[in-house]
Amino acid sequence: MITDTQHENVGYLQYIYKLEKEMDEKKVDRRVRYTVMMLKAAMVEALQKEQISRISVKSLCEMAGVNRSTFYAHFDDQYDLLHSIESEALDNVKSYLKRQDIGGDAPISFETLSR
Repeated sequence: MITDTQHENVGYLQYIYKLEKEMDEKKVDRRVRYTVMMLKAAMVEALQKEQISRISVKSLCEMAGVNRSTFYAHFDDQYDLLHSIESEALDNVKSYLKRQDIGGDAPISFETLSR
């Protein structure tokens, strides 16, 4: 039978593990950030010329100057990379809108969004 003290210790250890995991996730190596940034830039550049279905992982890696194994360490495929770019863009928009003082339930105007 587990005592209250043991139960509290397990909860505490789970809490510590969760905090350490979050810290590790936030503490991304500068090289990793650079690699991901280059892959995203390559995708944006490629999308200006081709449809996503015509963009290969190989071409993205050549444009970004990384190995395919490096690409696959971060993304499943070119669609996963695109999803990451889209998610980041939406997070940036949400963050921007949260910082705006638009007052109550007023609809957001184009002027507010384009500030």
